[in-house]
Amino acid sequence: YRVVPSKKIRVIHNGVSVAQYRAERNSTGHTEIIFVGRFAAPKRQDVLIEGFSYISGALREKSHITLIGSGPEEKYIKECIRRARIESRVTILSNLSYEQTMLRLAQSDIAVLFSDWEGFPMTIIEALQLGVPVVANDVGGVSESIDDSVGRLLPRFVAKEQVCKTLTELIENSSLRKTLGEHAQ
Repeated sequence: YRVVPSKKIRVIHNGVSVAQYRAERNSTGHTEIIFVGRFAAPKRQDVLIEGFSYISGALREKSHITLIGSGPEEKYIKECIRRARIESRVTILSNLSYEQTMLRLAQSDIAVLFSDWEGFPMTIIEALQLGVPVVANDVGGVSESIDDSVGRLLPRFVAKEQVCKTLTELIENSSLRKTLGEHAQ
C-alpha cells in the first residue's frame, strides 16, 4: 500500500515452535483429515464437509475427518454433516487444550483450513512444522505458506468439486502426502 518506502520495510514471518508435539502418524489404516478452528465466521468447515461428501464411497470409508473447535455455528456444522450423510466419518472435538490439539494435529495425515478471510493463520504454520501437508484456500496470507510443494492452495472461492478432487488425490497417494509433509517440515 506504499505506506513507507520499500527499502525501509523488512518482512518478518510468524514462527511457531511445536516440535515437541511431533508424533507418529495415525496407525488406524484410514486417512485422518483435520480442521482446527472456531465454529464461527470466517471459518468454513461446511466447505470441507460438502467436498468430502462427494468423494467416492470406497475412499470415504478409508478416511476420517476430525473437526476441533467450538462456537456459535456448531449446530449448523452438525446439520451439514447429517445432511451429507457422513456422520460415521466425522468427529467433533471441543474444549481440547492447546497440547491436545497439537498432538491430534501431529497424528493427522492432512490439515485443512477453508475460510472466508484470514490474516496469517497460525494453524497452518503449526501443521507444516509438524510435517502435515495443508489444503487451504487463497485468502489473506495463506499463499505465503502454502504451495504445491507442501500441500494444495485452492482458489479463494473454492468449489466442492475442487475440494473433492484435491482430497481424493491426497487420500489415494500416501507417498505424496509423505513427501509434502517432509517439505512442509
